[in-house]
Amino acid sequence: LKYRLILSAALTQSTSCMQSSAMKAMKPLIAELCEQHGVTRHEVNIASDMDAVRALGIRGVPTLVKVEEGNAKVLSTGGLSAAQIGKLLEDSGLVTPAN
Repeated sequence: LKYRLILSAALTQSTSCMQSSAMKAMKPLIAELCEQHGVTRHEVNIASDMDAVRALGIRGVPTLVKVEEGNAKVLSTGGLSAAQIGKLLEDSGLVTPAN
């Protein structure tokens, strides 16, 4: 396992801000890109896993974190379009640029 992409998510249903439209829009896009490129994806529930939130440097939802050889690097916080997600993953080395 060389790379892992972590998506912060608040998975509780108690408040509308916890299930932001940005989060809802990004989840399927990230899942598809990760599947296409063999990148392991994991979601962190910020409401119940504060140790992981602190360790990964997550400060907002949604946040994308790249974990490589045990080192975490926050790639982005906030909503992104499909094109922005693709470029971010390419620039970070998680996926190979499309020809």
